[in-house]
Parts: sequence; C-alpha cells; structure tokens
Amino acid sequence: GHSILRKGAICALSEALLRGETKPAAAHSQANSRATPRPESFQSSVGGFDDESMAVSESKTGNTANGVVREPEEILLVDEVDIFFGEDFYGKTYNPAVKLPEAAGLLRTVWRLRHSAGNRLLSDIKQSPEFRTILQSFPGWDEVIEREVQAMCADVLCFDDPKPHYDRGLDKLGYKVMDGISFDIHYGYRTAFANLDAAERGIFRDPAAALKEKLGLW
Repeated sequence: GHSILRKGAICALSEALLRGETKPAAAHSQANSRATPRPESFQSSVGGFDDESMAVSESKTGNTANGVVREPEEILLVDEVDIFFGEDFYGKTYNPAVKLPEAAGLLRTVWRLRHSAGNRLLSDIKQSPEFRTILQSFPGWDEVIEREVQAMCADVLCFDDPKPHYDRGLDKLGYKVMDGISFDIHYGYRTAFANLDAAERGIFRDPAAALKEKLGLW
C-alpha cells in the first residue's frame, strides 16, 4: 500500500486531473510522512553504512540533474506474493475507479434510454442534459468521456452477463468466483447497470446505498 500511495491516493489525483485542478498539496507530504522508518539493524545489514554516509553516497552518484533533485529509483521485492496480495487481488489487475457525481447521472440516463433502437442510443445520450453537464464539468476530456459513453452503451445491452448474485444479508450484488461470491469484482459498466436493474425491480432494501457504491467512471 505504501508503494502505491507514496505520492498520494491514485483516485484523488485522477479526479484532480480530470477536474483540471492542481495536485493536492497534502498528498505528497502526507505520503512521505508515513514513510517506513529504517530499522536499527539496517546499519549492520548494509555493511556498516549509516544514514549520513548513504546520503553522501547518493549525492555523489548524480542524484541531481540541472539543479533538479531527482528521487532515487526503487525496486519492490515481494516474497510470498500470494499471501501479500490476498486471494481477492492476486492474479488480477488494479482497477481504481473515480467516483464522480456527474457519472452517476450519466449512467442513469444510459439505463433509462437503453431501449433506443440501434445507433440512436449513443445519439440520444449525447443530446441529454447529463452528457452536456459532464462535458462542461471536465473541459478538454471530450474524447475520453465519449469513449466511456460508448462503453456504457455496449455494456447496458449485456448487463446480466455474467448473472449477478444478490446477498440478502449484505444487501449487495456479487459474482460467483470459484465456490464463493465476490462483492469486489466489477465487469466494466455491466456491474453498474446490474445494480440499477436490481434497484428498479425493488430488490435492494437500501437502493441508495447500493447504487452509491457502484456508480462511477471505470
């Protein structure tokens, strides 16, 4: 987690980029403040070098270029990788989503217009107030947003493949994985539309909570 969040939370930085904001000021300093301290045994393990000599060594090896200090390159060595990542992440990709309020409205619009014939679906969505709102909220990202809308149009037509499983105790939809049910897997926008379908059919006890967790840009 430290290596991934070293320069800040990826989702927060992604949202700031989309909104045209500068990098959150506290992200880098906060991440660095959580840096793992070097253990006392480090001096002996590296043959007697201490922090000061290591710093001198780094400065002598050209850690600056044109007066700009560069961070040293890092290598992450992981033993017992299956234990380190856990069964829900090992062998899978890291797919963070940015939860944007505008995305929820756009997904609801795609769901509402899903019965539009053929290519009319994309055309109808692009004429909707929700589409115009998200374009205005994220100027300069028109091509990215249109690609995401195209993905939504494709996924809404097959939102129940694979078929989700509803857990009454958790009031959530999940997907079968091996002999169990996972509530962390997302199949693109199909998962969002499966949740909208369940909410429309009155399956959730608390539809607002269920949809708040699943409606976002993937």
